[in-house]
Amino acid sequence: MNVRVIGAGVSSAAFCARLLELVPTASIVVSEMGRGVGGRCSKREWSQPITHGCPAFDVQSDAFQHVVDTWVQDKVAHVWDPLHLGVLDTDAQTYAPVPSGKHRLYQLDAKALFEALPKSSVEFQPNTLIDRLTFADTTSTWL
Repeated sequence: MNVRVIGAGVSSAAFCARLLELVPTASIVVSEMGRGVGGRCSKREWSQPITHGCPAFDVQSDAFQHVVDTWVQDKVAHVWDPLHLGVLDTDAQTYAPVPSGKHRLYQLDAKALFEALPKSSVEFQPNTLIDRLTFADTTSTWL
């Protein structure tokens, strides 16, 4: 089975991992418009790592907690304990702190998530723009 995945974010990495569990012989090509992986959870390294998307996430279900526990064990994610966490309402100009311990937050290393996938099954193509998909009715395939 040959599969093309458009975008190299967290969902794509999770999809690739699950597909390979179900179909170990699948051959996957991941096309990403940017230079690297991560999507909304990506970081850029300068003198300090800069998160320019989603800095952390929380878990709302037992099923997802099982997935995250596996990520933590594999060192793909870790518990995140920020110094200050709150909600800023720019219209009302108010800040409401979130009580510590109310939510367990995690940071995800999206690059590590992709690196955990077998290179023999997943090919990463950075700087690739997909501007259209065409379905060929005669062959029942995407072109």
